[in-house]
Amino acid sequence: DLLIDGTGFLASGALTFTDLPLNGVLTVALGAWVLRFGDPATHDDGVLLLAVGERWAYNRSLPCLAWERLVALAERAAPGRIGELQKEYAGRPGPELISVAEKVLSRLTSSW
Repeated sequence: DLLIDGTGFLASGALTFTDLPLNGVLTVALGAWVLRFGDPATHDDGVLLLAVGERWAYNRSLPCLAWERLVALAERAAPGRIGELQKEYAGRPGPELISVAEKVLSRLTSSW
């Protein structure tokens, strides 16, 4: 891949840097959308996106993305799953979860 001067993107379109907290906001927002409006078959993916975004230290100061509200949403869709994922991801560095999020996003977008 060749770096395209000054943009932060490689010729393939991949980013050369990743702002995990910013991506976390987008990740939890999409996870919440999936849980609210998505097909029930995608709810586990929605919960997974919440857990990844939480691990990426997303900005919790946005009232619509308050963690307590998201946990309640996740618990209604898949009781106990958010806690399981938080434990599973607790020791993993945030960058390791990029591939997890990519797989989930790929799965979700291919079904839309």
